[in-house]
Amino acid sequence: MPGTRSPCARPGRAARCPRSASPSPRAISRCAGSSRRPVPSSSPRRRRRSCRVSCPGPSETSTPRRSTVPSKKRTPELTHLDAEGAARMVDVSGKAASVRTATARAVVTMGPVAWSALDASENRKGDALAVARLAGIQAAKRASDWIPLCHPLVFDGVDVALTRRARTRSVEIVASVRGTGKTGYEMEAMVAAAAAALTVYDMCKGAEKGIVVGPIELVSKTGGKSGDWIRQADAVQRPRRGR
Repeated sequence: MPGTRSPCARPGRAARCPRSASPSPRAISRCAGSSRRPVPSSSPRRRRRSCRVSCPGPSETSTPRRSTVPSKKRTPELTHLDAEGAARMVDVSGKAASVRTATARAVVTMGPVAWSALDASENRKGDALAVARLAGIQAAKRASDWIPLCHPLVFDGVDVALTRRARTRSVEIVASVRGTGKTGYEMEAMVAAAAAALTVYDMCKGAEKGIVVGPIELVSKTGGKSGDWIRQADAVQRPRRGR
């Protein structure tokens, strides 16, 4: 009726719904139309704006950047090359003589037929391991003839040991050279191990051509300006001696 107040409206106040237990549908619709939805405390736009202020940008992060400046670490120079890149024999006249040692290893792997030929009774050439041992000793004394820029050195002793490994059907050769000199005996030890390995092949090639020689590697060296060195695999596997 004209002039009548809405049951939800009061002077000076926002429209409120009556507190009756069962309000009429018309009153509910009026209250819903007159009331306003609460405004959220912070709109999405405000949240994004505050995030841009509080969150650090890519330039403000603490992650260090990788330097693109090349490292100043120099590559080791080859002493057997002069300033123009030509091969030369290193002059060791200014170095003092010191006690040095070097040990090298070689492995020869073969099949079952060649493995049986290692025995002197079954090999027409004789004892393969004994001949290979002598070949290694002889080769150590001729290392400078094999390696063009290797110094002819005098050493005090050389040992060549050959060990059978039945599980892998292989022969392990260990050559050790020791002495007092101005440069190391690495090449003498490696030449001795290589010559012994090739001799094992020669002694058994009549039984099998597919024998594999290698690897041939330096195991350790001591003395000299560069100090002692040992291959890491051997440093881990080598058992400690009892006190």
